[in-house]
Amino acid sequence: MIDLELVDRLFEIGHQHGELIAFINFAKRALLPLEQATADISSATGKGITREDLTRMGDLGWIPLLSVPHDPEGGIGIPLYAPTRIELLLELEREGYSATELRAIAECEEVTIDYILTTEEITYTENELALVVQHMRDMLLHAEQHESDEVTVGLSGAPISRDQFQRKLISCEMAASPPKLTLSAFRGCLSITVDT
Repeated sequence: MIDLELVDRLFEIGHQHGELIAFINFAKRALLPLEQATADISSATGKGITREDLTRMGDLGWIPLLSVPHDPEGGIGIPLYAPTRIELLLELEREGYSATELRAIAECEEVTIDYILTTEEITYTENELALVVQHMRDMLLHAEQHESDEVTVGLSGAPISRDQFQRKLISCEMAASPPKLTLSAFRGCLSITVDT
């Protein structure tokens, strides 16, 4: 369960320092060293996983094995999302999935991560984000003019509190101020105006 008070505190801290929370679940620059990954996966699955097992999984195409940045010893690590994929693939393997099927599942997820979740190819300009911010300001102004404590958002017309909406607006305004505009920040703004 998500502790909303903690999320609000983290938002406030980030807002004060001009740096909002960033989630890097799919960033391949944030890697788990193999030693830590084996311990985490072993704990989660109840099965002893070794470095050799992870190397084999890399050879099978289950996970990417990547060089740990800034490691003078040239260490190898896996992305933060890889342990949960390994857990899933081990479970599917126990259920009788073939090596070819398991590799296809891993490749499909990897393609989704590389070309949809983390791509910078779909760039948004400051103008597009500025339009989203302006629309949010208009929505907030409309609620204030009608003395409403809620703002209606999303296709479902779901109401959220004006305070909560204002915090999200501040987050989007910070993302819109150069040079901090990122695709993930823009996606975050879209998610609150469409999916909330």
